[in-house]
Amino acid sequence: MVLGQRIRQLRQERHLTQTQLGQALNLAESTISLYESNHRAPDYNILLQIANYFEVSIDYLMGLTDVRGVMRYKYDEATPAFLETTPDIDPAQDEPAGKAAEPQASRLVWHRVVHTACPEEGIMPNDLLLIETNPTDIQAGDKILVQRVHKTAQLYRVTQAGDPMILAPLDPREKVEILTRSSQKGLPVFSRVLELRRLYTDQT
Repeated sequence: MVLGQRIRQLRQERHLTQTQLGQALNLAESTISLYESNHRAPDYNILLQIANYFEVSIDYLMGLTDVRGVMRYKYDEATPAFLETTPDIDPAQDEPAGKAAEPQASRLVWHRVVHTACPEEGIMPNDLLLIETNPTDIQAGDKILVQRVHKTAQLYRVTQAGDPMILAPLDPREKVEILTRSSQKGLPVFSRVLELRRLYTDQT
């Protein structure tokens, strides 16, 4: 993992010991050691502290770019966007009794990250994920966004494609999900993550 290597590199460039860096960040020396050895990952607020202290971007710390400065992106405003909660809907509520729901076409949507942040995966609050709804060609290794009625979205990685599909949560507090094709159709949101944008702006 690049994060620990970059924290160590930045610390050494400033000729700081782990103790000195810990004092500057109000952290124990042992915590800095765990970060640098990748035995422990800092939470989002600590990542912000480290990035601000060394005047680099979180993207740089996470190894997502070799550019140290903060980059600001725009997103295509013609593409619709939504937050992590959806209306209280039942996908089959408008279907006549005995009639199967028509398959929905894929489309691209911007999804704003709020509660599904996964620092270990480089996904932070306020990031935008470009997602493809109702994807048809899921492969092992794809990142999937899943949302159920009355719940916030969760991010998973596909460990087994097909029917059933096995999804490993990116948040270790969540449980592994096993989905069949029929159960996928009952989800308000089932999408593949295509792209991540950081520090986006709404206006020109």
